[in-house]
Amino acid sequence: MKLIQLNIWQGILMYQAMQFLKKERPDILNLQEVTTGIGDVRSAYFSVLENLSESLPELKYCHFQRNASSPYSGRRVYDGQAVLSRYRITRKNVVFTNGKPIDNGVIGRDNINICFLQHVRIETGNEIINDLNYHGYWLPYHKGGNEVTRSHCRTIADYVDGIDSNEKVILTGDFNLSPHSKSLAVLNRNLTNLVIQHGIRTTRPPIRDTMTPVDFIFVNDKVRVRSFTVPNAKASDHLPLILEFD
Repeated sequence: MKLIQLNIWQGILMYQAMQFLKKERPDILNLQEVTTGIGDVRSAYFSVLENLSESLPELKYCHFQRNASSPYSGRRVYDGQAVLSRYRITRKNVVFTNGKPIDNGVIGRDNINICFLQHVRIETGNEIINDLNYHGYWLPYHKGGNEVTRSHCRTIADYVDGIDSNEKVILTGDFNLSPHSKSLAVLNRNLTNLVIQHGIRTTRPPIRDTMTPVDFIFVNDKVRVRSFTVPNAKASDHLPLILEFD
């Protein structure tokens, strides 16, 4: 099975992202900075979710959680996170670690630090996958974190501890933290951080100057990792993370 983690940058490189994803054909797709339009509002920027659904129709199960909405051309555009899956999503949950959804804000400014953990339970027919998707608190100038980000990571760790230990757990996201920050250490203690394990040096393309990894995939001991890669694909201002597992 293949899972891809990607901060899709609100569709700014939507054509390139689509080409990459159509080539890779993931079974599960975890995304941050997802926009979705209403009715006939269609564009790369405002309709990431609609464009993905058309290009990857096999990912017919979806959970989108907004963190903001904004009026546009007499309609409403939403920004948030999404999980798309080839397999049935049987349970959904969201835990906000900072703020709450806002309406009539400026997307990308007013919602920059509205943070939540998105959890979907995916059933493939013979197994259960607990897939968790997160977009972390943004701090200017550094990715070392602070007490706020440590608190958020503790909330996530406590939530993971509440999941049945016999089931698979995969946690992904753009955490806005460096791999060995004190905040991320809270998660590194009980989950395998594949970015650290595989010596990934960056998850940002050259268009960004943050060369430390800030995007991660964590797994528990029930996930058998077949491969983990971070290809240098031009699909966003973040690189995609690809996990193949049993």
